[in-house]
Amino acid sequence: MVKDVRVNWFAATLGGDNLPLVPVIVSLGGHVRIGLEDYQYARAGQLSNSQITERAASIIRTMGHEIASPAESRKMLEL
Repeated sequence: MVKDVRVNWFAATLGGDNLPLVPVIVSLGGHVRIGLEDYQYARAGQLSNSQITERAASIIRTMGHEIASPAESRKMLEL
C-alpha cells in the first residue's frame, strides 16, 4: 500500500445529465465537473450553463460541503 498519495477525481457526463449524480459523487469523495458538455442545451426549455452550475453548487452546499474557487481548484490540482 502506498501512503500519503492523494487522488483527486471527478465525474462528468458528456451529453447527459450529471445533476442526479452529484450527491453520489460528492458522498464518495469525488469532485463534480459540470458545464457545457453535460447537458442537452439544444432542446427548448433546458437549463442554461449557469443554472446547471448553480443547481450543482446548491446540492453540494446542502450536503454541508463548500465549493472550491478557481484558485483553490488550481491549488488542489497543483496547476
